[in-house]
Order: sequence, then C-alpha cells, then structure tokens
Amino acid sequence: MESVLLIIEEDKGHSDLIVQCLIKDHYYVSCTFTAQEGLDSVYRRYPHLIIMDLNLSLMNGIEVIRKLKSDFETRTIPIIAISSDPKLREAALQAGAHAFLGKPIEEDELRAAIASVLRRKLKVLFVDDDVDILELLHRSFEKKYDILTSQDAEDAYQTYLKEDLNLIVTDIAMSELTDGIKLIKQIRKNDARTPIVVTSGICADQLKNCMQNGADNIMEKPFDVFDLGYTIQKVLKAHFPLSFEQKKP
Repeated sequence: MESVLLIIEEDKGHSDLIVQCLIKDHYYVSCTFTAQEGLDSVYRRYPHLIIMDLNLSLMNGIEVIRKLKSDFETRTIPIIAISSDPKLREAALQAGAHAFLGKPIEEDELRAAIASVLRRKLKVLFVDDDVDILELLHRSFEKKYDILTSQDAEDAYQTYLKEDLNLIVTDIAMSELTDGIKLIKQIRKNDARTPIVVTSGICADQLKNCMQNGADNIMEKPFDVFDLGYTIQKVLKAHFPLSFEQKKP
C-alpha cells in the first residue's frame, strides 16, 4: 500500500513548500485547501498522516482534529498541527494532534516531527481468557509495541472505546461468559477499519464466521509466537505503512 500524506492548508504558497519537502523524501502527497475538502479527502483516502493548518476558515483546525479523533475509523491517523500562532499549541495537542509546528515551517523541523510521530509504538490489544497466554504475548511483543491485555470480551470492548488501538488480537473460543465473535460484531458496527486478528482452535465453519463478521486474519491455536509476530507485522504494515519506513530526519 502506498503511503499517503494529506496536507490541509489554505495558503497555497505554504502548502507548495511543504509538498516540495515531502516529495524530496519520496512521500506521496495529497493537498486540500479547506477544512471540508480535507475531511472529504480523509474519508475517501484514509491517509497515513495529516499535516493541518489550524487557522482554517469556516471550520478551524482544532474542530477538525476533534472530529477526526472522535471517530473510531480516523482516530489513529497521526496529525501534525501547524500555525503561525504559538498560543494554539496547547489546544491542538489537547484536541489530539501528535505534534505542533510554527509557521513558516522549516524543512528540518518538519522531517523531525514526522520522524518523532512515526517512532511512537503502535498500540496492540491482546484478548484471551488464558492468563499464561497473555503473559507470554506481553513478554514477546512489549519491546516492539505498546501492549494492552484483556481476559474477556466486555473488558476488551471498553478498552477499545477508551484507547486509540492500532490492532486487536483476540481469541474466539474463550469461556462461556465471553464471546470473541460478539466482540468483533460490536466493533464492526461503527468501525470497519481497526484491524482484528483472531487466534483460536475453533472449527472451519466458526473461522469462516469470524471472517464474515470482519476479522482481518486468523491464527489457529496452538500458534507459534514467531508466526503470530509475522502476521501482526503484516497486518499493521498494511494499515500503518509509514510506521515501518526507515526515514530519518
């Protein structure tokens, strides 16, 4: 998947300067010049990073950030806010921006901000009613990802509501008090994009049911941790390719 960076900036001259910098670093760049055009582009293309001016007319940049961060399908898209008014920095970060840069932007500062945003660990939630498995998964992946764990579907769903998760890895055949397929259905009611990997030793018909209800991939139990790690990276790389690119400021 090609990495797409979206610029939302009403000043075409400043937008062109940002584009020239990003093109040098071999990014694919899309430009919009109003808040509404920017939102339309986000929901049409789901960019991998947004660079947004805060001083937009009609709808200001802070409002746009809040709107994107309140939507389950767009809340994990990193946003770099830009403005000539340094007083907007705190408001932008509180709204959910990952970084703030003053205008006019310096190329080195932009590259450093992008690198800093992309160095953040992606957040993965593991769901399994077996504590030993959760401990194994936590030890195996904590150095590479920001790990959260849950022992039942309801707790996992509450975690999903509160946290900006990049991936959910869930068992399906848990105890009778919890249902992994129900968890997938709950998430998919309002969110078709957060990737979900299923780990379970269930039968083929149940695995098919998981895929039909919105799972992105399946690992049958017992699984090899290295194989699971490969699957996790493959799924995350498809959704967040910039986080796996080795670009330096």
